[in-house]
Amino acid sequence: MAKHVARSVDDDRLDTKQLLQILSSVRKGDFTVRLPTNWAGIDGKIADTFNDIIEMMSENTKEIERVSRVVGRDGKLSQRVAPATGKGSWKSRVDALNELIENLVRPTAEMARVIGAVAKGNLTETVALEAEGQSSSTPSPEKSPASHARSAPRENSAVRPWSPVSPARGKT
Repeated sequence: MAKHVARSVDDDRLDTKQLLQILSSVRKGDFTVRLPTNWAGIDGKIADTFNDIIEMMSENTKEIERVSRVVGRDGKLSQRVAPATGKGSWKSRVDALNELIENLVRPTAEMARVIGAVAKGNLTETVALEAEGQSSSTPSPEKSPASHARSAPRENSAVRPWSPVSPARGKT
């Protein structure tokens, strides 16, 4: 529910003090404030446009909160922020958020796909990896998962694969 800041002495004209109060409230994240809707002429157009902007920010915030909940908590990885009602930077903002979600979800979805295939006995599925803008797939279909594990370069040399005979464990 939108709330209005105290009215000016002349209720049908733009009051710069009132405008500043509304601007300050919006800057602090209060998207419930509105300028009066009964102003006429250019003052009324300013109020209507400003109120529309506040409404767009409010709707966009609610949509981001929704997607955060359904993707992050509920695990609905295909959900995205609904297209923006505006153009320009409003659209760019939504597109950037959706691209961020896609980039974060892709590895999880890819792993789920491969794990599902392995659970069904299909050991030929590969995980698509992307590093520095170049796509590759590991392991290649020519290599078995075991041979790939032995030949793959290690990103962190401190992490060693487990083996039945390990210096730290002794012979087993």
